[in-house]
Amino acid sequence: MPFRISIDIDNNLEEFIREIHQCKGIKVSELCIHQLISEDPNLNHGIYVFKNKSDETYVGRCTSRSFVERIAAHFDNRDNAWMNTILKKISQSRNITIQESHTYFLNSFELVLIPFNTNLIEKTRINALEKELINRIGQLNKNLKL
Repeated sequence: MPFRISIDIDNNLEEFIREIHQCKGIKVSELCIHQLISEDPNLNHGIYVFKNKSDETYVGRCTSRSFVERIAAHFDNRDNAWMNTILKKISQSRNITIQESHTYFLNSFELVLIPFNTNLIEKTRINALEKELINRIGQLNKNLKL
């Protein structure tokens, strides 16, 4: 699938960022659950990036939960939902309601998946990479308190 990119975790950070920016993600409004599932069950974990043309970027990781479990939780548009972090961050940064941020999210963002085999790569390395990516490109992750 074109929105899944395969990157060696030992590549330097600049290569990761270049690959993420160059990858044509799948529009969130067109995403289907089955597209989050890899034929290889060992590749259903890793890092995911929501990005849009306004350079709003959100970086997340799935090391214990699968892409299906974690990414789907971002779509919960209830005000008191627990795992809909990106909706809350969009709501806060744009001063709009969660429901308005849900519409904006669906229509404006693309998803890029970076799967890693968690049987071969330690979760701590994936967590460290996520933190580095947040520091460099995770505009929506930064400076917003929930």
